[in-house]
Amino acid sequence: MPILSVTYKRSVTQNNNNMMSLEQFRQWLKRIDTNGDGRISKQELEEALRKLGIRFARWRAKRAIAHSDKNHNGLVDGDLEIIELLEYVKKRWGIVIP
Repeated sequence: MPILSVTYKRSVTQNNNNMMSLEQFRQWLKRIDTNGDGRISKQELEEALRKLGIRFARWRAKRAIAHSDKNHNGLVDGDLEIIELLEYVKKRWGIVIP
């Protein structure tokens, strides 16, 4: 069961509000890491967004990775980059993570 569900313009939690705990976000990241390497690629993020029915999944994934990937290896890896992705998701996708 996915943590996120989708409305027309933004991702929201399954409770149809925009709240998600940090632990829920981390668990979602673990689920979308399909090859189990502990890193999130653009392709993994894109596929996860596409499965959720989010429009423009490729563009959204590309933007999120570009923003979060501080060492420019094309992946979200390490705590700093996960925090960057978290901040991006909060700002751009309307998710509130206290």
